[in-house]
Amino acid sequence: MIKTDDLYRQKEKIVLTVSPMNVSGTTQLNNMFPILFYTNNSYTVSTLITKVNHTFNNFKYSLFIPCLYILMKCITPYTPLNLFSNIYTTVLDHTDYVYSNIIGPSRFFFTNDIKVTDIHFLTNASKREIVYNIISCDDNINIICSFKKGVISNKRKFKQCLYKAYSTIINLE
Repeated sequence: MIKTDDLYRQKEKIVLTVSPMNVSGTTQLNNMFPILFYTNNSYTVSTLITKVNHTFNNFKYSLFIPCLYILMKCITPYTPLNLFSNIYTTVLDHTDYVYSNIIGPSRFFFTNDIKVTDIHFLTNASKREIVYNIISCDDNINIICSFKKGVISNKRKFKQCLYKAYSTIINLE
């Protein structure tokens, strides 16, 4: 999606992306924390993949997640909700891309009466960000892209750039 930005804009830009990361396993309903990631949209695909992989591995395989979980558990009961709301709004006001990724059900999860052949979900964008809602179901990956009117002026070109970026990444050897 970052390469899509490069192909669409055709100019170098530092983009801010936000991705949710599970910080408490499945022990609580509110267990996501936003991971902010600044990167250059004009990196080569292999460099970009390496940087993204390195960044997320640093989050996942360090003491960051357990420490963040403990910190959140300790401060959230004493922090006014409007402070969290203001921080959330401020971050989104400066975000270029928001990613939301869900591993969907397998079609074998359901009984013979119900078969899932396609699944989607959508979250609304605010201000200037472009939201990618990604969900998988067996071998299918669905991406729903949402944005406010005027953020993408040429939707057809943006879609072509997304497919081109995807093809480039898939064909890396």
